This record gives sequence, C-alpha cells and structure tokens, in this order.
Amino acid sequence: MIFIPAAERSALGLEPNAPLFPLYGFNMRSAKRLTILTSFVALLLLANFSVSASAEDQATAPLDEHQRQREQIAEDSLRRLQFAIKKDGFYSARVALNIWRSTALDAGNFDLAQYEVFKTQIYEISMRENLKWFNLFVEQKNFDDARVCLELWRMHAREIGTFDLQEYDALKARLK
Repeated sequence: MIFIPAAERSALGLEPNAPLFPLYGFNMRSAKRLTILTSFVALLLLANFSVSASAEDQATAPLDEHQRQREQIAEDSLRRLQFAIKKDGFYSARVALNIWRSTALDAGNFDLAQYEVFKTQIYEISMRENLKWFNLFVEQKNFDDARVCLELWRMHAREIGTFDLQEYDALKARLK
C-alpha cells in the first residue's frame, strides 16, 4: 500500500482512510467499478465477434448464390456466342465473344484457349465470306466493293496470324 497524508488525500478527493489501489491511486471502490466496466466491455466485444462470425456464415450463402448466378450468366452467354458463330455475322459474333469473355471472367471460369478457338472461328468465317464476296464483285467488275472485301480479308487474316502475302498479291492483281 502507498501511504498518502490525510491533507493530500482530501486535496485529491479521496476518502481519508480508504485503501489505495497501488498503481493508479484509485481507491478500492473505483478499482471494482473499473474491473466491472472492463469486464462488461470485454463481454460486449466477445459477443460482437461471435455475432459477426455467425453473420459471416450467413454471408457466404448469398455469396454462393451470386456466384451461381454469375456462372449461369456465363453459360448463357456461351450458348449465345455459339449461336452467333453459326448464324450471325462477324460483328455480332465479335460482340457475343466479348460478352462471353466478360461474364466468364466475372464467374471465374474463363478459358483463354477456348477464347482463342472461338476468335479464330469467327475470323475464319469472316475471311471465307469476304473472299466469296470478293470473287463475286470481281466477276461483276465492281472493283470498289471487291477492294473493301479484300482489305477486310487482309485485316482478319493478320488478326489471327494466317496472312499470306503471295495470296494477297494474287488477289490484288485481279483488281486491275
């Protein structure tokens, strides 16, 4: 115990004969209040952590539901992409490819190899169509439209890495 003279005790607002808490200068009544208060705060914190742990368990259920929805959207966009490759034109298929890539990334099941296969299919179909129209326009002597088709063929061939300069020069020579 620490001894404090009675005059100093009254100046500090302490009871004259009350025992002091050794470190802080509190009397025992104040120490008990402090202990009760800290116990109560600790109890509240523990209760809060246990509630938040159960809330995390409940939060995983909606997370799983959102993930399932993202996967379903990615599957739907994949079906739309496959339909667009078979039935639609180049730009529609490119848009469907970009939508599928975005939704597959969101769902976490994006496959780069599959993306490249779809992209190659789209560009090869476009190249075949442009070459077909190029030949038709050359036969009709519509060289302006034939030139546009040839340039589209060239750009798409370069995009997928199948450009052949000799074939391009041979096609270009047919425009004269």
